[in-house]
Amino acid sequence: MYSKLLDLSKSSDFQRACENEDLESLESVLLNANILKKVSISKSEDSLNGQNPQPEPRVAIAVVELVVAGYVGAIVVTVIIGKNKDTGELETANFELKSPMVKNIVALISKFGSANFVKKAVEYFQSIERTTVQPIA
Repeated sequence: MYSKLLDLSKSSDFQRACENEDLESLESVLLNANILKKVSISKSEDSLNGQNPQPEPRVAIAVVELVVAGYVGAIVVTVIIGKNKDTGELETANFELKSPMVKNIVALISKFGSANFVKKAVEYFQSIERTTVQPIA
């Protein structure tokens, strides 16, 4: 886990994605680093209608602690998201995440990206964590 984080912190593609607030590029970097993995999730509506479910590709987090151990509980993460323009004080926000790896990735994003991008990235990770299933081997 730590070697992946170290590699991300040195990755010019990761830094560029954060600086440019490019969520699609960030996703690509995380897929290439095997932090995210594409999985197939069946559409539940088709199953309910008696039709053959069609796989719908979605990106899901494929981190060992989530796949092997499952969701033990949520981690509340306080992230520094930027300075208040009026007061100059640091602004923080609390986010609930399930993966310690994602928590550390968010910290890296906050190092290179804007407060707005950190919020977008956290919302993105939360949506992935809500739909994460065991990855296809």
